[in-house]
Amino acid sequence: MNRLLGLGRLLLGTLMLTAVAINFANVIGRYVFAWPIYWAEEAMVFLQVWCVFVAAALITEAGNHLRMEALESLAPAPVRRALAIGAAALMAVCSFTVAAVSSQMIASMIENDQRSIVLAMPMALPYAALPVGFTLIALVALRELWRLARRGRAGKE
Repeated sequence: MNRLLGLGRLLLGTLMLTAVAINFANVIGRYVFAWPIYWAEEAMVFLQVWCVFVAAALITEAGNHLRMEALESLAPAPVRRALAIGAAALMAVCSFTVAAVSSQMIASMIENDQRSIVLAMPMALPYAALPVGFTLIALVALRELWRLARRGRAGKE
């Protein structure tokens, strides 16, 4: 799992640098040569979509999603643990559900050969960020559930 998240960090960095390079080249082309790169905007939007979903998995792994910490901090330790287990389980179930539904959507795009307007790229490629990102989120949530379960058993022994 750590290697997979490491690949996610590498992918995120590569996507961001690629978007910056395309944007820089487009600015130079537009303002220096009066010849913008016609596909740059569409490519950067697709790169940003991938960045959002890969980053969401990394944020989940770091435990930095928004949550109601004010109420959580007032609860006793067993309640906090139960809330953490419930939140991780709910995140895993919801994330796997979104991954499955978005995979069906992508299959439909492939079947209909949907393509982007400017790049003529199969739309399944940018949309594939959803099942990839949500599957990673679900795996991180399952790992957190496993960690919480092991910690609970270790405390009882």
